[in-house]
Amino acid sequence: MTAVRDLHVVLGAGPAGTALAAELARRGHQVRLVDRAGSGDAPAGVRRFAADVSTADGHGPRSTGWRSPTTA
Repeated sequence: MTAVRDLHVVLGAGPAGTALAAELARRGHQVRLVDRAGSGDAPAGVRRFAADVSTADGHGPRSTGWRSPTTA
């Protein structure tokens, strides 16, 4: 049997989002932390991405590695 690691996407890198991302990573999950800037420190084991999910045009790629669920 192969272990499956869930991918979690946390929208917002404020205190709550960063804490959630860190806890999920600590528990062994794959985590993507998404905010408008996409810059700054990310907790260990967390990949950070830039996107603005508040607009229809802002959900697209702004960082390498971003893949839309429809193309993944």
